[in-house]
Amino acid sequence: MTLLIATAVLPVVGTINEDENIKIKTNMLNDPVDVPVWELGDSWTYNEKYCSIGSNYAWYHNCTIVCTVTDTTGDSYTLEWLSENDEGSYTIDGFYRLKFTPYTKFTQETQHRKTDLAHERTYWQEKGLVIWLIGNINLPIPAQFSDVFEETYTPADESLPFPITAGTTGTIPEYSYTGHEKVALYWGLIKIIDSDYSGTILAREYTCEMATITVPAGIYDAYNISIEGNFHENEDIHTTTWTYYVPQVGYIAKQFHHVDYDPSGQYFYEYKAELISTNYTP
Repeated sequence: MTLLIATAVLPVVGTINEDENIKIKTNMLNDPVDVPVWELGDSWTYNEKYCSIGSNYAWYHNCTIVCTVTDTTGDSYTLEWLSENDEGSYTIDGFYRLKFTPYTKFTQETQHRKTDLAHERTYWQEKGLVIWLIGNINLPIPAQFSDVFEETYTPADESLPFPITAGTTGTIPEYSYTGHEKVALYWGLIKIIDSDYSGTILAREYTCEMATITVPAGIYDAYNISIEGNFHENEDIHTTTWTYYVPQVGYIAKQFHHVDYDPSGQYFYEYKAELISTNYTP
C-alpha cells in the first residue's frame, strides 16, 4: 500500500449553500495544498483489494487495513499497517495453490519523508494458516505460510506532488528500488522464493484536477492526481493510477492503480483502496 496543513477547507456533507460551495471550490483551484502534519496515533482505515498475475503466479487479496502513525521522530514518519478480515489466495507454478484463512495476517511498515511524504522504505509480511490445495481434486492440507520482503527506494518515491494544486500538470521523478523476498511453507522447511531483486521506475507525467468522490467515510471534494504511461525499464509495461487526496483527511481517500502489458493489454496488477474512517484532524 498505498499521504497537513491545508490552505483550503473542504466540505464533506452539510448545510453549505451553493454560493459558498462555489467559493470553496474556487479557492481549491487557486491555492496549493501543503504537506500534512501527522501526529503519533493518527490512523486511517481502508477497504483494500488487489491482485497480481504473472507468467507463473497469481495472487489475490481482499481485506480491511488499518494504517497508524507509530513514529514521528527524525525526518521521517513510520506507518504500521495491520489487516483485518484477510481473504485471498496465492498460486505459483501451478503447484503451490494456497487459500488464505482468517488466521492469515498481513502487516506492513512504511517510512515516509516528512517534507513531502515520499515513500522511502517498506517492510511487508503476510503470515499464518493457509489451506494448501493439492492435485486435481484440491486435497486441502493445512500449512503455515509466510511471505516477507523488504524494499528501499532511491531516491524516495514522490508519488504525491506537494504542494498539490488543481489544474496543474507535472512529472513524478524516476526512482530505483532494491529488495529481497522470501516465501515459504512450514516455517521455512519448504522454500518457494528466496531472492534479491531490483529495478527502476521511470519518470511519469501527471495531471491534477478536482473530483467529488464517495467512499465509506463520506463524500469529499478531492484532488485527483492522475498518472498514465510506461513506468518500468521494460517499456511494454503500462500503468494507470488515480490517487484522490483529501486535505481534511490528511492522506489518500481513494486510489485505483492498474498495470498491464502494452500493447497486448495482458492483465498484470490491480489495486483498489477506499477510506472507511480516520481519526485525523487538520
